Amino acid sequence: AFGLTYAVWALWRSIRGVTHSHIHTHADGTVHEHPHDHTGEHTHLHPDRQNLTPWVLFVIFVFGPCEPLIPLMVVPAMTGSWEVLAGVAGVFGVLTIGTMVTTVAIGYRTVAMVDRAYITRHADLVAGLLIAGSGAAVLILDI
Repeated sequence: AFGLTYAVWALWRSIRGVTHSHIHTHADGTVHEHPHDHTGEHTHLHPDRQNLTPWVLFVIFVFGPCEPLIPLMVVPAMTGSWEVLAGVAGVFGVLTIGTMVTTVAIGYRTVAMVDRAYITRHADLVAGLLIAGSGAAVLILDI
């Protein structure tokens, strides 16, 4: 419901053509603000915006799928099966790093084929539909 509501809100906003403003600081110290929408290309870059991508990746990797790994490692450790413990840790490490490398490689190759201006313009709509799709998959696949 949240994803669909968010997607409808984003669609409504894009149809209405809502504008917003940014404060810009140029290299010569000039500061100005101007309203615009994202239907066309900007006439200049927004250098004052920070890139959150490294922090988002950090949070994703820190809060990864380690919770199921805890009992898989605790049981062999309690029974003294150090070879099994090392095997579980090794398999988990190899699979995790392999999954990350594969996902990034696929994303890197795919992003060149996508019209980024269109996706950026409709990022909220895409995000809402992805959230709705994830929720629907959980409901459908929860057996």
